[in-house]
Amino acid sequence: MPLFFVVAGASTWFAMEFRTGNKYVKERIYRLLIPLIFGILLLIPPQSYFENVQKINFSGTFLEFYPHFLREFIPRGICIGVICGFFFIYLSIL
Repeated sequence: MPLFFVVAGASTWFAMEFRTGNKYVKERIYRLLIPLIFGILLLIPPQSYFENVQKINFSGTFLEFYPHFLREFIPRGICIGVICGFFFIYLSIL
């Protein structure tokens, strides 16, 4: 695991030679935060739906489950700690 941090730090060091700090942050946001939000909104809900169908016998359809997912999972599961901070920073940059 420490080797991954060394590689990440070295790649950031070399990337900063060709970019300004703001350009680097915007590039990281576009490459990391946008796919994260895509995954949260489109990839995780079907997994959560099938888990609820199997474990707690949820009887509704996926379309009935999706608003429940957005209302319950996003505020409690995702917006804990650092991820919400990054999301609000991203909104303020745009």
